[in-house]
Amino acid sequence: MIFFVNLPVGLPALFLLMRIGPSPRQADTGFDRAGRLSAVVTMGGLTYAAIEAGADGLAAPRVLDAFGVAVIAGALFLVTQARGRHPMVPLPLRRARTMLVPAGVGFALDVHFYGMVFLLSLHLQQTRGLSPLATGMAFLPMTLLTAFVSPGAAWFAARFGPRMPILTGQLTMAAGLLILSLAPASAPTWLVVLWSC
Repeated sequence: MIFFVNLPVGLPALFLLMRIGPSPRQADTGFDRAGRLSAVVTMGGLTYAAIEAGADGLAAPRVLDAFGVAVIAGALFLVTQARGRHPMVPLPLRRARTMLVPAGVGFALDVHFYGMVFLLSLHLQQTRGLSPLATGMAFLPMTLLTAFVSPGAAWFAARFGPRMPILTGQLTMAAGLLILSLAPASAPTWLVVLWSC
């Protein structure tokens, strides 16, 4: 239910995007309907299975069914990418170092950052007794910092090359996560929020 809050922003954004014409430099690559659908079903099945496994266990029938759907849809996704005319993710990219390294870095960032957000929100509410509203407010410094750092990263990359901001960002995130994981239970909430930034 909480995700319905995205509708007032998402629907007008979709409407505005539909009114924007294609870029003159955009190649006509087609639309990979089968690939997109199978990717959504794969991720949806995995997400549902992971969430329900926490409550019912890995051997629960609906968890196994969701994993099964994800495996079948994932196999279908690979087939569509290998044989489709306009694949969403062309399989030869998996051999390109220029694709693998950024994809690996992005995967590591997403897993650790969003995993931290999920666990920290539970910690702040269940362990430290913050309300959902107070927990959301506690994430404001992190959100504001991200909003300011992102434009600066482009300038940083243009001046020092792409490797420096990636390396700096990953090392900073790793240090922050390490500090958070070692933080004592007696640490004040404001300090935990500061470390999460």
